[in-house]
Amino acid sequence: MWDKLGMKGFLELFEKHKVDLATIYGPFDPYPSFGPVIELEYERWRSTGSGQITALNKILKQRKDGKLTIDDWIVLMESHGLPEDIIAKESKQEVPGNLYVVWEEKKESLVVAQPAVLYSTEDLPETKPMYYLDNNLFEFNAEIIAVFPNVQSNNTPSIVILDQSVFYPTSGGQEHDTGMLRIDGREYKVVDAMKVGPCVLHVIEPPLPERADLNSWKGVTIFGKVDKDRRDQLRNNHTATHIVYSSCRKVLGEHVWQHGAKKSFDQAHLDITHFKSLSNEEVVAIQTEANRVVQRCKEINKGFMPKDEAEKKYGFHLYQGGVVPGNELRVVDINGTDTEACCGTHCDNTAEVGCIKILKTGRVSDGIVRLYYVAGENALKAIQSEESILRQLVQTWQISTKEDIVPTGARFFDGYKKGETRMAKQAKKILELHMKAVLLDDSKNVVFRVDEPVPSIFIALMPQYSAEMKAKGKNVAYVGTNFAYLMLGDGTLNTKEFEEFLQKDFEEGKDRKDKKNKREKGEKKGDKEEKEKKPEKSSKASHASVEAKEKQDADGGAAGKDKGGKGEKGGDKKVKTIVRPAGKGKDDSICVTVTNLATNNTLVEYLISKGFQEDEY
Repeated sequence: MWDKLGMKGFLELFEKHKVDLATIYGPFDPYPSFGPVIELEYERWRSTGSGQITALNKILKQRKDGKLTIDDWIVLMESHGLPEDIIAKESKQEVPGNLYVVWEEKKESLVVAQPAVLYSTEDLPETKPMYYLDNNLFEFNAEIIAVFPNVQSNNTPSIVILDQSVFYPTSGGQEHDTGMLRIDGREYKVVDAMKVGPCVLHVIEPPLPERADLNSWKGVTIFGKVDKDRRDQLRNNHTATHIVYSSCRKVLGEHVWQHGAKKSFDQAHLDITHFKSLSNEEVVAIQTEANRVVQRCKEINKGFMPKDEAEKKYGFHLYQGGVVPGNELRVVDINGTDTEACCGTHCDNTAEVGCIKILKTGRVSDGIVRLYYVAGENALKAIQSEESILRQLVQTWQISTKEDIVPTGARFFDGYKKGETRMAKQAKKILELHMKAVLLDDSKNVVFRVDEPVPSIFIALMPQYSAEMKAKGKNVAYVGTNFAYLMLGDGTLNTKEFEEFLQKDFEEGKDRKDKKNKREKGEKKGDKEEKEKKPEKSSKASHASVEAKEKQDADGGAAGKDKGGKGEKGGDKKVKTIVRPAGKGKDDSICVTVTNLATNNTLVEYLISKGFQEDEY
C-alpha cells in the first residue's frame, strides 16, 4: 500500500479522514505543521539503525556483561530518541518493568530543595507583594516581622522578613531583585530574595548586629530600595519570553508549547516543544515577528482571577509554565498575542521591551529546542557588539562594505583549505623522498629535528617502510618540539631504558622550569621594589625600560614554551610513550611515539649517546 500511496498520498488520506470526522466532531482548526511532523517522524523511523543504533551498540560494548542498565535505557530514550521497543529488539533484552518509575524519580531528584525545608514561616503573616501593585515602585517603607538565623551562613542574623516588600523573590523562572535595606540608620545590601510560604525572605550583607533575642527586631521600621536597572532588565527579559513564545507558535505552528524558561539579568532562555532544530530562516522569522509585537505597542494587562473563571475564558493554554496551585491565578494578557498564568514582573506595554535579539538556538533533547535571547538595553549591547565585529572585519580585510564579508571570508577559507591540502601533499612527498634516502644511505641510526607540530604524518606514512627498515637493520628518529616518532629496525635502543629516561627527563625538566619561574618572580619583585625606590629620570627613559622589560618577558615566555613543549600548562601533563609493532607482520619494525616531551634537546643528545647520528631533514 505504501508503494502506491507514498508520503503525498498518505497525507491526502489523512485529509480525507479529517473531512469524514468533521461530520461527527465539527470542522478541525488548520494545523499547518502536521505534514512536516509526519514526514520527519517517518524519516526518523526509516533511518533508525544509523546514528541511534550506533549509540546503542557503543553503550553495549562498554558493558562487560553486555547488559544495559536502567540509566542506559533512559539516556537512549531521552537523548537519542530511541523507542523502548527498538532498544529491546536491537539489544535482545526485555524492557525493565520499573523503567518509567525510575525515570520519573530521576526527574524529581533534579528539582532543587526549596528554602521551605530550611525555614518555617507557617505562623507568620504574609509579606504583602508590593511589586504587583505598582510596576514602577522601587522604594518603600516597611516593618520587620521576623529575623531568622541564616543556616547557610553560620547562623548569622542575615534573613529579614517584612510586612510588605517591593523585592521580587526568585520565582517562575525569574531571578530575584537586589538592592538595599536601611535598618537603624545603617544600610545593608539585599543579595537574595526567596519566597517561602506566605513570606519573602530578604538575605542581607553584612548580617544584623548580634542580639540575644532576635524577636527584639520585630516592629523595627525600615526603608528599602530596589536596584532599578536590574529590575527593568529582568522585567524586559520576562516580557520578551512571552513574546518570543507566541512568535514561535506563529512561525513554527501550534504544536509548539513551552517546556521551560529562565529569565536572568544577562539573558533569558525558552525551551519549546519542536520536532527539529531551527533553521537560520526560522530564527530570523521568529525574531522579526517578536519585534513586530514590540513595535505595535500592545497593552499588557495583569491581574488576579478565580481559577475556574480564567480557565473558562482562556482555556488550559494558560498553563505554559505548569499548573498553578490554589484557587486564584495571576493572569498576564498581552492583547491579542499571548495569555498565561504567570507570577513574574512584566512591562505595562510591549513597547517598553525596546528590542529583542535572539543570540542562539539549539536542541537540548529529542523534541525540545532552546532559544537564548536578550531584551532592552542588553539587546542593544548585543547588536552593537556584532556591529563592532563586522566593522573590524571590514577594516582588517580591507574591503568596502559589510556585504563583502561573507564572500571574502568564503574565499579566504577556500584558499586556506586548498593551501592546507597542498601542504599536506608536499609534506607527504618530502617524507617519502626522505625515507628513500634513509634506506639508501650507509648510516644505520639517524635522528632528525622536524618542524611538524604533531606526529600525525609519521604515524600515517611510516608503517609502509617497517619491513624494509627491519630487513636493513636501520633505526630512524624524527623529533619535533614536543613529540618524537622512532622506527626501530634492530635492538640498538632498549625501549624500556628509553621510557625510563623520558620520564626522568620530564621530571627534571619540570623541576628546572619551576625553579626558573620562582627565580623570575623574585627578580620581577626586586625590580618592582627598586623601581619604587628610585624616581624615574624621564618619561622617555621610563618608556624604554618598559619596552625592554616587555621584550624580556616575551623572550622568556617563548623560551619557556620551547623548553616545555606546551608552555606553562604543558608541565602539568605527563610524558606519554607508546611502543608497538609498526605493522601486522612478524618482519616489521617497532615504532615508538612520544608526546608531551619536556625538551627535545636532551632527547636528541640521548639518542646520539646511543649511537644515532644527527642529520638535517
